[in-house]
Amino acid sequence: MIDRLFDFSGRMGRLAYFGWSIVTTVFLSIVAFLANILDLVGQRADNKILLILGLILAVLGIVLTLWAGASIGAKRLHDMNLPGFNIIWILGLYLAWPALSIMSFDDVAIVDKVIVAIVALVMLFGPGTNGRNHYG
Repeated sequence: MIDRLFDFSGRMGRLAYFGWSIVTTVFLSIVAFLANILDLVGQRADNKILLILGLILAVLGIVLTLWAGASIGAKRLHDMNLPGFNIIWILGLYLAWPALSIMSFDDVAIVDKVIVAIVALVMLFGPGTNGRNHYG
């Protein structure tokens, strides 16, 4: 089952989507916690190796979480009979918020977050296609 987490084919219902979203969030939280500990210990001990390990762990965790998130999002879109490629603009909206906030486009960032919240609610509560569709 875990091997399908990184596969973009097939469909995923609402409950499975919710469950795997929780799993990926917990995974990223644990990885971020461990990376922060390595960073903190590395700074206090002036140990460059720990700092580099913390950075590698953080980047690896982010890449794996984005890949898994895109995969489960694409499968959820497939369940709603929508192309999985839509996950690209959804992730773009999700990732745009920090950049917009940094560039002080606060009003645009708020609109972006509202759109992301609406899309997230549709992905979570939107019904899937009964029976077969274009994606399985």
